Amino acid sequence: MQNSNQFPDHSYEEIRKVAIDILARRWKSDVPSGFQLPNDYDGFKEAVGSLLNTKEVSYGGRYEWETVMSLIDSDKFLEVFWDIFREGIITH
Repeated sequence: MQNSNQFPDHSYEEIRKVAIDILARRWKSDVPSGFQLPNDYDGFKEAVGSLLNTKEVSYGGRYEWETVMSLIDSDKFLEVFWDIFREGIITH
C-alpha cells in the first residue's frame, strides 16, 4: 500500500528483519557506501530506512536519495524497537 508521501509501507516483519540484520551486522552485502553501525535511536531508524530503500533502489522502486521512512513505517519501527528492547536484544 502506498501512502500520500510516496514512500512504500513495509510490514512489521520486513522492518524487524532489517533491524535485526543491522544489529547482527549481517548488512555488509547490502550496505550503501559510508554506512556505519548506528549508536542511537534516530541513527538506527535512519539505517533501517536506508537499507530498506537500498533494496528498493536496486529493483527500480525508489530513487537513491530517498532515505526517509513513511509515517506508517516510522510507527512500525518504533514498535519493532520497543519489542527488541523488551526481548533484551537492545540493552541500552
